[in-house]
Amino acid sequence: MSDDIGWKPVWEINLNFLRASVGFSLGWLMWQAYSPEWFYFGFVSVLCWIGGAKRLFQALWGLMRLVLRKRKLSCYKRQGATPKADKLAQENDLRARGMIE
Repeated sequence: MSDDIGWKPVWEINLNFLRASVGFSLGWLMWQAYSPEWFYFGFVSVLCWIGGAKRLFQALWGLMRLVLRKRKLSCYKRQGATPKADKLAQENDLRARGMIE
């Protein structure tokens, strides 16, 4: 059993962290531009923060699942021994056991 998990889960977690940081940054920029005349910037800022928080939660959830999966795989790996192949029966062994003449 390989301990390699592949690149896809790690890639998705990193993208979620990147999206969260972009959402929080954009929310902060919009909040800086907020004024009573441009009150929509405040609304957009809150939406960006909500989206960033959602992506941050998804990234942390994916990271937790990945760590738990790796722990479970290592636990399974410690339980069993490495598989071993049986040796092929030689003609002398078969004759000694009476399977061939």
